[in-house]
Amino acid sequence: MPFVGYTASRGSLNLMAAIVAGAIGSTLGSVSVYIVAPLVNREKVTRFLEKHGKWLGITTRKIDRAGKLFDTHVRRTVFLGDSCPVFARQ
Repeated sequence: MPFVGYTASRGSLNLMAAIVAGAIGSTLGSVSVYIVAPLVNREKVTRFLEKHGKWLGITTRKIDRAGKLFDTHVRRTVFLGDSCPVFARQ
């Protein structure tokens, strides 16, 4: 979205269209996660990552660390996860 805002400020993109497209994309992304999440449990994620995790750059160790962080700091984790789209890789 920062790039879209910059492009709209330069007049190359309609600001209203960018806002509407961003809102629709964000809503569709969130709804799809809310639909899929109840169908997927931790065991399914672990099996998938054992097979395909190296291609995605995600390991079961990283998932376990994220789970512990979430369990310890629920409110902060949700706030930062919603606010910051990208964190530096550790």
